[in-house]
Parts: sequence; structure tokens; C-alpha cells
Amino acid sequence: MYFKKIRERLKEGKIIHDNELNIDYYTRVSSNKENQLSLEEQKKYFEKKY
Repeated sequence: MYFKKIRERLKEGKIIHDNELNIDYYTRVSSNKENQLSLEEQKKYFEKKY
């Protein structure tokens, strides 16, 4: 759903949860350490931590 359409629906009194949203995420490796080179290693780290 585009931002313009969401804004219109919010002005009509709809709440954010009434809108279908597509969410993406972005990750970035910040060093050349072995455990940061693999997406799987990063997933394991965050699954343990959270």
C-alpha cells in the first residue's frame, strides 16, 4: 500500500493496524570478522540474544 493511500485512510479515521503494510528489513556487515560474514551467523546471534 502506498504512503499516499495510507495517509488518506488515516485521515478517514482508520488506525494504522487497519492498513495492509509490507515491511522489509536491511542488514549490513560492518567488519570482516568471520562471524559477521555469514547471514546465518548473524541470525544465530540475534536469535540467542533476543
